[in-house]
Amino acid sequence: MTGIKNDKNERFSSWKEIAAYLGCDKRTCQRWEKKFGLPVQRMEKSPRARVFAQKEDLDYWREGIIKNSKFLKEFQKPAQAKISSRNLNKRYVFLVILAASIIAFIIIFPKIFFDHQLTDFRIENSNLVILNAAGKEIWRHDTKLENLEGTEFYKNSFQYKRELWNESRPPHIRLPLLIVRDLDQDGFKEVLFALITADESQGGKVILFNHKGSVSWEHQTGKKILCGQRVFPSDFAIVGLDTRDLDNDGRQEIIIISHAKNEFPTRVQILRTNDEIVGEYWNAGIFDDIEYIDANKDGYEEIFLSGQNNEYEKPCLAVLNPRLIRGGSPQSPAFAFEGLEVGKELFYILFPLTDVDQFYRPGNALYRTERLSDQVIRVWTNTSLIIFEFSFNLRLQSVSLSHTYKLKRDEFFMNGKIKDKLVDEKMIFYLAQSVLYYDGKTNAWVNHPAMSNAW
Repeated sequence: MTGIKNDKNERFSSWKEIAAYLGCDKRTCQRWEKKFGLPVQRMEKSPRARVFAQKEDLDYWREGIIKNSKFLKEFQKPAQAKISSRNLNKRYVFLVILAASIIAFIIIFPKIFFDHQLTDFRIENSNLVILNAAGKEIWRHDTKLENLEGTEFYKNSFQYKRELWNESRPPHIRLPLLIVRDLDQDGFKEVLFALITADESQGGKVILFNHKGSVSWEHQTGKKILCGQRVFPSDFAIVGLDTRDLDNDGRQEIIIISHAKNEFPTRVQILRTNDEIVGEYWNAGIFDDIEYIDANKDGYEEIFLSGQNNEYEKPCLAVLNPRLIRGGSPQSPAFAFEGLEVGKELFYILFPLTDVDQFYRPGNALYRTERLSDQVIRVWTNTSLIIFEFSFNLRLQSVSLSHTYKLKRDEFFMNGKIKDKLVDEKMIFYLAQSVLYYDGKTNAWVNHPAMSNAW
């Protein structure tokens, strides 16, 4: 019948196919041809000619030769004994080497890896010394500054911001001045270091080191600018540093906050790890705290900057779009920034002063902003510790008076500094009605929720 394959007539046309059928290797087949008459045929008479064999012939040969006792052992373990022996030795050697490598990796690699992990630091005179977790020196850099701040100072400004309380001054936030972190996600930690001197005579420079201690770049934070009809020189002091993946690309951006030494304004800069400035914002006052909250829930965190505005002598909150950071704070012509475009902030909010705060002017600021929940943002003033809570669209929800404020108010009333002491409910109402938003559409301050610029 046509169309049906006859397995008996199946033909193998190479040593490889013959060997595969018999369950051995090529050399074994060739040896069987010479020793036991394996039925192969050649296209030509040359020993090197191409071979072929019929399946039926191979089956008949195998049925007959398998009765041969000399062949029986060899056929039952076709060439595998010698090969297995060789392979077993090779496999044994391979396993020994593999096991040794694994043991070496487990013992040696962690030691090498962790010994070179940048973890800690100390300051030795003018030197920044980077250490591993065991306190072993990895590398050092000489800043050439004889009055560089010491280890204890930088420890209070290391890695993360800290909330500091001191009886001699209001609570405040200390932002990092030294950060050890993998900024570009390459598996190696970089070091971000702000130069601060004890007498504040020098500074204003931020240095980025790679994991080997080489300087990637040095960045001067200061810039000559005219604000409030005054020219401020480029001699700046650094408030703090931070890093954050603001554009969701997996790499950290660098945030630097600095201000004219012993003065204002404040400059906020956003840098990439190659020292490229991708945005900057100026405030006619000081920023003390920075927080990140996705207020409009679009997947990108907005930047919340807390501080004070010197023109209005009030606490302030600026909310910035991380993808569009430009311009300066909204001011009257007398305090306007020359040469800057209109600020691109989303919100700029001024906070009222209590009857107690009037005695601490200037110097009233928001000292802290925090995300209280998925719906609430809380800010604190730094003198009376008044708490303002907002929804995520920055609509005021509540005002709370602190115990600190009440004690100071009673003290000032007893001393005659305050003539008319408002009851708590009236003070809360006054504070709530006196929160001012800058309305970018009308270029005016209003006492109801308004935005400087759209989301």
